[in-house]
Amino acid sequence: GAWRLQFELRYTGETPLALLERSLPWKNPGDLLLVACKVSANGARLTPSDLRLRELPPTSVTVNPGDVLSGSVNLSARFPSLAAAIRAGDVVVFWSHEMKGADTQSLARMNGGVVIPRNS
Repeated sequence: GAWRLQFELRYTGETPLALLERSLPWKNPGDLLLVACKVSANGARLTPSDLRLRELPPTSVTVNPGDVLSGSVNLSARFPSLAAAIRAGDVVVFWSHEMKGADTQSLARMNGGVVIPRNS
């Protein structure tokens, strides 16, 4: 019954890329910017829960051309009032994230959004 934001990352580069595993958007919730708003005249933001930050080891994962990595973030845990907000109307969720290479260099920021229709 939890609402989840599913990520699927497809690597389109031409050479292998080493990533800091803990920088994947679903690995460390504190590194993923999430904003959820009611789609209404006032666009009220949903209040996020307090995040428990995890200290993950600095391990790396290598992705090769064409590889797909996937994972999800529990939106219901991040926004306890999400289910009630969806019963009342549409909700839009915006996200922004910046992964890091194994050398800790920041990669290009990725952004997106999704509308969850009322009573989905």
